[in-house]
Amino acid sequence: PERFPTELNGLVARYSDLFDRIAKVRRRERDFATNAAHELRTPISGISAILEQALSKPRELSDYQRRISEALDITVHMRELINTLMAFARLQNGSEPIRIESVSIQSSLEKCIDQLTEALQGRELKLKCEFDLKDSVVETDQTLVGILFGNLLGNAAAYANVGSSIQVITCHL
Repeated sequence: PERFPTELNGLVARYSDLFDRIAKVRRRERDFATNAAHELRTPISGISAILEQALSKPRELSDYQRRISEALDITVHMRELINTLMAFARLQNGSEPIRIESVSIQSSLEKCIDQLTEALQGRELKLKCEFDLKDSVVETDQTLVGILFGNLLGNAAAYANVGSSIQVITCHL
């Protein structure tokens, strides 16, 4: 403000900058917590339902093993999700640098699709891929591309109607 002595202008500017940086960090932390809670709610509900069902009545050992295996599969997915969120948070807050490199769009998509094969089969989803004959190679961060494609394809696999089709089409611009 104009009423501050001019010799304090530099100090006021530095404090304003500091407060802006603190606000950005708080927003990132809030966003991270919100994203983590949103993404983990469904798998935690799934684990709870499987375990509650398993304990609802006496069962054969093989039935308990199958149910516990299902719950364990969900925890593996949750661990991968947490690792992805943490990697994204590290990139976002600058504690891990963005590494610009040549990234093949087709290879990145194929890697994500391979990781979703079981989820696609479990929901009887048909996947149709049409990759452009000329693979697009972009200069970007491989981790960010993996997070992006993993999120897009993971959501498609999780929320598509059972037995429906998912199409992945690329075109070279």
